[in-house]
Amino acid sequence: MAKKAWKNLQELSDQELSKKIEEVHLALFEARIQKSTLQLTDTAIFWRLRKSLARMRTLEGMRRGSERKVSVG
Repeated sequence: MAKKAWKNLQELSDQELSKKIEEVHLALFEARIQKSTLQLTDTAIFWRLRKSLARMRTLEGMRRGSERKVSVG
């Protein structure tokens, strides 16, 4: 499943990827609020959101790294 998620992320443009990162940040924040108010039933959501965020940030970093190599050379 991770490979499928990775391929889907690679197809996104830079703006779409940034928007997705913001959405995951917001979802993570909302999950923390729900946990503190004892409304959260699925605690595994933290793990899933953090993994998704890590994938997106990795892809974003890879894209920025490739831009630097092209602009320096």
